[in-house]
Amino acid sequence: MKGIKAAFEGATLAQLQLGPYGLRRPFDPRTRQLRGQRLGRVRRLAKYILLDFEDPQPKSPGGEGAGWSLALHLGMSGRALVTTTDSALGRHDHVVLDFTLPQGGQGRLVVTDPRRFGALDLLQRPVEGHPPFNALGPDPLEPGFTKAALAVACKGRRAPIKNLLLDQKAVVGLGNIYVCEALFRAAIHPAQPACTLRPSQLAKLHAVIPPLLRQAVAAGGSTLRDHAGTDGRPGAFQQLHQVYGREGQPCVLGGAPHGTIKRMVQAGRSTFHCPTCQPPGTWEAGT
Repeated sequence: MKGIKAAFEGATLAQLQLGPYGLRRPFDPRTRQLRGQRLGRVRRLAKYILLDFEDPQPKSPGGEGAGWSLALHLGMSGRALVTTTDSALGRHDHVVLDFTLPQGGQGRLVVTDPRRFGALDLLQRPVEGHPPFNALGPDPLEPGFTKAALAVACKGRRAPIKNLLLDQKAVVGLGNIYVCEALFRAAIHPAQPACTLRPSQLAKLHAVIPPLLRQAVAAGGSTLRDHAGTDGRPGAFQQLHQVYGREGQPCVLGGAPHGTIKRMVQAGRSTFHCPTCQPPGTWEAGT
């Protein structure tokens, strides 16, 4: 997101190309009416990149709106690349936005998604009134993410804490990698029911999540297969993983009594944890 913001905030959309098949959903044909509009702001909301255009066009069925935004989700395999307008395009380049820059010259934003799991939606502002933004939990990098908010999200929820943290209605912006890493740093077993977390555990979990995400952003995210930054370079946070993808390796805390990283499956997703540092508690069945 930061690369797009630095490159195109304040630029004017000169041309756009939309692939014929859409991504996860078909493209809204009104998106083409954004040509000639100035991109006023680039921001993040949950796992979406929002491009806020200034002109109230295109018109909605009820008349002019307060402004329109493109909501971009990169899915599991998508990339957003900042490049030049003469760059070659490939078969998986489904969205191409050409901008005229405020200082002169041009630039191009290309969205590549081989599996088409991402999305590009045209939304009238405020976007918070549209799905999926109308039922989101607090953002860990915003003031609304408090210990009290986390406690409310966990209250009465028998779901494993790992599953709850992946639920965007509880907390937004956390993916599988960062939930595994956060639970390790908080010394919480991933299968512990959310409602059984003690106040001390909730406080620790709340404390580790924001700095973990800031560290990941600074490192450019985690590249396991497809992820790359807007400059095309892979992320580097995978080099800092303490549990994710480290099955069978010794715990990074080292020495006795720390153990070996294990992998288990929860709701179809791989979970990595250290059974010694994240021991199951009395909530576990049969104990």
